[in-house]
Amino acid sequence: MNVDRLRTGRLVAIGLETTTGIPPQITEIAMMYVDRGVITAGPFDYRVQPDAPMAEIGPRARSHMRTASMWRDVAEQILLGVAGRIPVTHVAGRLRILHHHLPDWQPPEAVYTRQLAEIALPGLSSYDLERVSQAAGFDLLPRYGYGAVVEAQTVALLLPILLRRAPGAGRPGAGSGGARHAARQGRTHSREGEGC
Repeated sequence: MNVDRLRTGRLVAIGLETTTGIPPQITEIAMMYVDRGVITAGPFDYRVQPDAPMAEIGPRARSHMRTASMWRDVAEQILLGVAGRIPVTHVAGRLRILHHHLPDWQPPEAVYTRQLAEIALPGLSSYDLERVSQAAGFDLLPRYGYGAVVEAQTVALLLPILLRRAPGAGRPGAGSGGARHAARQGRTHSREGEGC
């Protein structure tokens, strides 16, 4: 992971709300742009009507089902929104859900704030999104509840904080050193499929 490239790159922080079925279907997707470590636009929020039984749709999503668009009607906008940007989610599982909905999308190397947090904030008892944001000094999740927009905002706010705290963040070419350091410490990133 090249920290310097991420600090100066064009990224898109992504938040999702999904059904509980297998595979999960997106009921809401939010995106925020982070350019050179600064939030520059967003949230761009799209509510989607899933093809799923009501029992699999969460209460927040149910409230907007009548006005939500079908996936085929927003997919093009989502592709335009992520085009030319490095996607950032908290865990890899979130990006896999999006890729399942956009099978032709070939994103560049993705970034996961959970992996960055394991390097930049070692020793946390949990690396879920709420705990990492608390350790970083802010906590939107309990105050505003979970949802795609809050998830995207939290990921967008976390990204520059974690990149600044990552070992070697200020030295050219040192970006991958943090990952090597984490590997030497015996920490792995195999929990990437865990939820936020």
